[in-house]
Amino acid sequence: MRADLQRALEAGAVIAYGATPGWAAWLAAELAEREDLVVVVAPDDAAARQLEDDIRFFIGGVRDATELDAIAPLPGIDVSPYADLSPDRSCIVDRVATLYRLTQPALRPKLVITSAEALARRTVAPAELASRGLTIKQGETIDRDAVSALLVGGGWARTPVVDEPGTFAIRGGVIDVYAPLAPHPVRIELFGDEVESLRWFDAESQRTLRQVDHVHLHPVRETITTGTSEVRARLRDYADEIAFPSKATRRIIEQLEAGDVFVGIEGLTPAFHDELVAPEVFVPENARWLVVDPDACRRTISDIFKDADARFAARDKSKELAFPPERHYVTDLAAFTAKRRIELPTLEVHGESDATKIRVEIDPLRVLRQELDHARTFGDTEHVTPLLAAMKQWNQLGLRVAIACDSQSRTDRLQGVLAARGVAVRAATAGERPMREPGITLVPGAPAHSFASPKDGVVLVTADDVFGERVHHPSAKKKRAKDALLGGVADWSQLAAGDFLVHQKHGVGKYLGLKKIAVGTVSILQTTAVGAPTPKQTEIDALQLEYDGGTLYLPVYRLGEVQRYVGAEGHAPKIDKLGGVTWEATRSKVSRHVRALAEELLQIYAQRASMPGHRFPPADDSFRELEATFPFDETPDQMEAIDAVLGDMEAPRAMDRLVCGDVGYGKTEVALRAIFRAVQGGKQAVLLAPTTVLVEQHYRSLVERYKGFPVEIGKLSRFQSKGEQIETVKKLGEGKVDVVVGTHRVLSADVRFKDLGLLVIDEEQRFGVAHKERIKKTRTQVDVLTLTATPIPRTLHLAMAGMRDLSIIATPPADRRAVRTFVSRVDDAVIKEAIERELSRGGQIFWITPTIGQMGVQETDHRLPNEARPQRRKPRDDDRTIDEWAEYIRSLVPTARVGIGHGSLTADQLEKVMVQFVQGELDVLVATTIVESGLDIPRANTMFVSRADAFGLAQLYQLRGRIGRSKERAYCYLLVPEPEHITDEARRRLEALQRFTELGAGFQIASQDLEIRGGGELLGAKQSGSIAAVGFDQYVKMLETAVAELRGEPIHSEVDPELTIEVPGFIPDDYVPDPGQRLELYKRLSAVVDDDELGAVMTEISDRYGPLPGDVILLGELMGIKALARKLGALALEISGSRVAIALPDVAQIKTAVTAAGWRRLPDGRYATQPPARQALLGVLARATGSG
Repeated sequence: MRADLQRALEAGAVIAYGATPGWAAWLAAELAEREDLVVVVAPDDAAARQLEDDIRFFIGGVRDATELDAIAPLPGIDVSPYADLSPDRSCIVDRVATLYRLTQPALRPKLVITSAEALARRTVAPAELASRGLTIKQGETIDRDAVSALLVGGGWARTPVVDEPGTFAIRGGVIDVYAPLAPHPVRIELFGDEVESLRWFDAESQRTLRQVDHVHLHPVRETITTGTSEVRARLRDYADEIAFPSKATRRIIEQLEAGDVFVGIEGLTPAFHDELVAPEVFVPENARWLVVDPDACRRTISDIFKDADARFAARDKSKELAFPPERHYVTDLAAFTAKRRIELPTLEVHGESDATKIRVEIDPLRVLRQELDHARTFGDTEHVTPLLAAMKQWNQLGLRVAIACDSQSRTDRLQGVLAARGVAVRAATAGERPMREPGITLVPGAPAHSFASPKDGVVLVTADDVFGERVHHPSAKKKRAKDALLGGVADWSQLAAGDFLVHQKHGVGKYLGLKKIAVGTVSILQTTAVGAPTPKQTEIDALQLEYDGGTLYLPVYRLGEVQRYVGAEGHAPKIDKLGGVTWEATRSKVSRHVRALAEELLQIYAQRASMPGHRFPPADDSFRELEATFPFDETPDQMEAIDAVLGDMEAPRAMDRLVCGDVGYGKTEVALRAIFRAVQGGKQAVLLAPTTVLVEQHYRSLVERYKGFPVEIGKLSRFQSKGEQIETVKKLGEGKVDVVVGTHRVLSADVRFKDLGLLVIDEEQRFGVAHKERIKKTRTQVDVLTLTATPIPRTLHLAMAGMRDLSIIATPPADRRAVRTFVSRVDDAVIKEAIERELSRGGQIFWITPTIGQMGVQETDHRLPNEARPQRRKPRDDDRTIDEWAEYIRSLVPTARVGIGHGSLTADQLEKVMVQFVQGELDVLVATTIVESGLDIPRANTMFVSRADAFGLAQLYQLRGRIGRSKERAYCYLLVPEPEHITDEARRRLEALQRFTELGAGFQIASQDLEIRGGGELLGAKQSGSIAAVGFDQYVKMLETAVAELRGEPIHSEVDPELTIEVPGFIPDDYVPDPGQRLELYKRLSAVVDDDELGAVMTEISDRYGPLPGDVILLGELMGIKALARKLGALALEISGSRVAIALPDVAQIKTAVTAAGWRRLPDGRYATQPPARQALLGVLARATGSG
């Protein structure tokens, strides 16, 4: 660190002019080495997050996972206490976690990174927060109920499965907690009251990761009760003071007593505490403050207060319950007057101050960036020339230079380029702190700001300066996104009464829930041998299934006989007759359809394989340059798809590949690289889209992406004049246009190509039959790449392997996870502010409504300011027609250009509105869900969904997926009615959506109905009917069988043997209390195929729920025996104390093996032997497979 700054720091407070954001982050990292605690203050949370990323880059190092992070963010609460909005839960958890760490000297971080808005919002007093924390250590004794009460009192949620911070579960002697300060959830195992062990476990698989010796627990919300009096009394007193209607007060108090965390509860925070304090109170006196842009920080606080005053006045006027701004906010920050502070203002203003003023001359390298941009865009000098000149100068001055590279491929490329020009450069070692070693070092990372500081002897150049901007993955807290499109339908913990199941013998039945049955009294087929002793009755779980003509009770150890029924959304299947007569008829009909489909697909595949194709040359330097200018990190799936497509193009046969992935997952980039390769190879390319809107969108993408490359792009659609169309067609024939984007107009007879080499089809299933026929004819001569946003289930993908070249992009790109989701009531101030904020940053807004008209009946308005008024009947303000919503938006924001789109418009009208929106001629699009699903409008980053409670979870996911496609933060507002108008199911859906701000585990279940529809669309209408008839899983099995049969491959149709047992194993209710979890475990145990898999599941059960009871061990043993019987192809298996009997298929080899093993044949055709069953079956298997 420079000498002048060190001297000034010794004298007290410092104001340093001329600093840049990059240097500020470097300075914070340097100070953290010398100080006990550094608090960095930025004007707002977005700037604080950026600083945090940069500081992490400068700190370097490899941290042991068991150690607490040296850097702790202290975020603000991102919604006003006067807005009917719920803030981001993870942001509240992070805030309280950092505040708690500051109360504990042993847990205190080295750096706290915060914002003026975070410091302005009052919070719980330090003593109250500290007293509600607890550290649990191995070997201690704890009171389980006291821990539970402490967690509930601290705002934790008790859930069956612990998979996100602030949740806990208690099962007998096992307590699972996901503490915000731990990187993984922790499983605490008790022996009596003693803590026997603590283990981290994986939130997704719930399996143990490693032993730990302690866990820190603390509150996770600020709306927890502290102080002397209770919340009810405080609320009542305050409501009386402001003459708030007592009926409304009662309703709020009832919600609080029920433990509801309702929309807008944060606005009542003052009622939970005797006093709220400024977060600065938590910071010790010896801390060093670093205030970045103090003028902007002061403006932020001033703006917050102005906004709060206006909102409070509005609430006060309408007699709504609200606390005055001074109860929520502080006006003066200690950060501005602390003796140990450094201020980094952007403007040099002379005036009185207690601080020493110095100038730090920091170069933000703006000139170098402009020169590099110019070289990249115009190519008149070699790309790296400006960088080489700057490096030469820095070397002469003896500066330590770091060049940040955000991927290994960029590091390798830059190292190669510089080495080829004789520049000595080294790659940093793991964990090395940047700019500590002399010379030029390539450092992994993606800081946002370059700078050079000759007095400090350091220079940082970012990867964006060298290669151009790209969007980076958020480094912290990445949840592993489950493969959204590849999800199966296996989650039995979500099975609810009323769902449908498919039994292998009886067909489709309705699940009515788990019932206790006495074993021995109920059986599907009476397979017990005559004369066998009546078994002792034991009560175990059974699935109650309703059929036409009776009820079936299926013991859980026979769960392998059923699958979940998954068909198209909203269509309930026909229930079959008990006994299987109707089921057999349905199966044979579907079987014929499936076989016809398999024959057709195999025939097409064989024909195509014999077609010769053009062999494109391998990639060259200009292609590598196109790759380098891609502004995102490729996801692994995307990279695989690109490699597969390029591999197909280089092969001697014609390509016909389908690339499938959700909107915005990067399919277009796959097509753009293929088109570029085709053009490089001297051929022309066509991008065919079903609508004019998509043509516009693709055209813009191509122009943007090929900027600076010699590619001529044309477009053909009816939105062009006749003259423009003729000109484009002429140029295509002459070879002057390399790539044309168009609708089916491209397929017209007058369009001739000079040398067409690649046809890219977007959403082929949306073209009409005649157009599809034209496409088919073109298909045989050129390489074809088809793109679809329709999700395709993995099981279907596997069944079709070898019949269709298919690439699935299932990983959402980094920036798709940043949609901030709020649940809100219709609040004029919130909506107006959100629309104006989006418009002020040049963005656009989607407003989605479930119907064109109103949803339902007119309701009484419960929010009358004065109860004495007569009860007028008036429409609810959350239930309007689409035109009324558009008028409402115009009245709130008169400057907004509002358009309306819905299914009742003609195709031309709808297309016109959509094109206007795509081209930026409209600011707000009010539409039903008909909004083009393929639309990718990066400027649209705010969405409102009115009556969000009326949508299904999958629909809400899909809608929300349309925003958040650029570097801007995206906001989704789910507008809901008053709590009493929302059903419990709708509330659960909205909570799930709010929790999964990132595309995570919840997406898998939500996307099932979309997948099934996708499966039907891919295979055609006739097959959709077949899927609906038998359910998806059954359909896929039949397709696999048909394909294997036609190819002459062996068919493995494993039947789950029917099990009759004297003493069944089961999972006791007090061992796994949650029925959904019990069902999931039964399903997994019934599906094990061998002892290794059985051992893994049993280990996981003991890991999650504690030592295995005898009944569970017995259940595991029986499932292992059943797996052996399944391998033999057994149809039924009976196990009693006196014998083991088995019914076998008519396969000579197996029957010979059974006889050779000493089994005797019974009169009913079965074979029997003495127990134990396991050894007896193993003997038969060894003989049948020839290994014995």
